[in-house]
Order: sequence, then structure tokens, then C-alpha cells
Amino acid sequence: INKANVLSNSRRYKEALKCYNKALKMDPEHVDAWNNKGTTLKYLKRYQEGLECYNKALKIEPENPILWCNKGDALSDFGKCEEALECYNKSLRFFDKYLELNPKNNLVVIKGSVLRKLGKYQEALEIFNKTLKSDQNDEVTWYEKGITLEKLGKHNEALKSFNKAIKIDPEYEKVKKAKKKLISSIS
Repeated sequence: INKANVLSNSRRYKEALKCYNKALKMDPEHVDAWNNKGTTLKYLKRYQEGLECYNKALKIEPENPILWCNKGDALSDFGKCEEALECYNKSLRFFDKYLELNPKNNLVVIKGSVLRKLGKYQEALEIFNKTLKSDQNDEVTWYEKGITLEKLGKHNEALKSFNKAIKIDPEYEKVKKAKKKLISSIS
């Protein structure tokens, strides 16, 4: 699965899929392999297949908030917004318990992202600010904070957050696109 993850992170999605399939033949209960295969399929715009992977992973770990969030993202990309919201709500229900067992910052940021997707911008912002107090060099948190501030109409603050994310990781394409979109929307 490590090789598959490296390939997927390098955008070599078809090669990654082959590796995930091999891993799943060896261990059909491997939740991370199902989850990551689903995400890889989503990048290939094979949404239905990706959803099937998330569903298989959720049969194994039905209270995993990351799986619910990823399924929600896939449904959203597939244009099924109501179903996506249901998944985000389920994700949120399981997050606090999950965070007690796995108190990693990136999981807290994902919870903030789910809150943002549910329109709970102030709650999301509180999470991002708290996370940034302990780690000022987390470009993903700065990006998420920027998106949230933009949703709140705080464009200058959003721009500052995007700039901080870019300063940390100048190759972070997602934040560069968000910054460009914000600038064009306010000019």
C-alpha cells in the first residue's frame, strides 16, 4: 500500500490502482487500501467506482469519520449534494470519539473542513485557529482557514491565509488556484 500511496501522490493514478488492487487481494479488509483506492478513482473521475470503495471500507469501519468525509466529497463531486451532506453529518458525529483515539492535528483539520462544508464557518474557524496556535507551519490549515474566511466574506483575511500557505509550500496548487479565484472575484 505504501508504493500505491507514493504513486497516487505522484499523480500516477493508474499505476497506483494496480498496487491497491494487489494489496486488497492480499487483505480484503484493509480499510486504508479501500479508502485510498476510492480517492484515486475519484481523481480519475470514476466516481461510482470510488463510492463503491468507500462503501466497502465503511462496512469494515462504519464509525470512521474520514471515510464518511471522503464519501461525502465523492458524492459532492458526483453532484449528489444532499447525500454528501448526510455523509458529512455522519462524519461529524463520529469525529470526537475518533479524535480521542487518534489525536493528530491533521484529523482536527479534517473535522474543521467537514464543519466548513456543512456551513458551520465559525466552528471551523475556531478549529483552524486552535490548530495554528500549535503549528504555524501547516499549509493545509492555512488553506482551509482561507477558504472558510472567504465563505464568511472576509476576503483580505482569506488572502493573507492563502499567502501564508503558499509561503510554506510554494508548490501547493490547490491554494494557488483558490487565491487566483479569490483575487478575480474581488477585482
